[in-house]
Amino acid sequence: MYLEGSEYVEYTPVEAYGVSTFDVGIISGGTSGDATIVKGTRFYWVYDPNNLSASGFTGSGKWYCEVENTPLYGLSEAELLNEFETQVRTNLNEEFQAWQALINSQGNDTDYAGNFAKMLPDACWSLNG
Repeated sequence: MYLEGSEYVEYTPVEAYGVSTFDVGIISGGTSGDATIVKGTRFYWVYDPNNLSASGFTGSGKWYCEVENTPLYGLSEAELLNEFETQVRTNLNEEFQAWQALINSQGNDTDYAGNFAKMLPDACWSLNG
């Protein structure tokens, strides 16, 4: 089963005088055009069982499971692909929700979403304001 999706993570900075009024939570998503709400950045991914070398974050052919502070860090790529193949998994909601929580707790010292976007080809992400 071919799957694709986009995951949107929003980071709402807290300032001394207030919090953004357009704060939004995670939206369910993952398969074919659905989305999950990272710092105003939408990340695109694809699973193609007929072309595993093209699967991953769109245009990269990689999942970045081994890179610390990325959405799929600590997850086994082999297990991830097996779950997609057996249809146990059809989206990345759980992983992006956990990553969203990490981003929300990071403070202003580290930009996990921005750092991850810099690792990816332009086709893997887009800014959303």
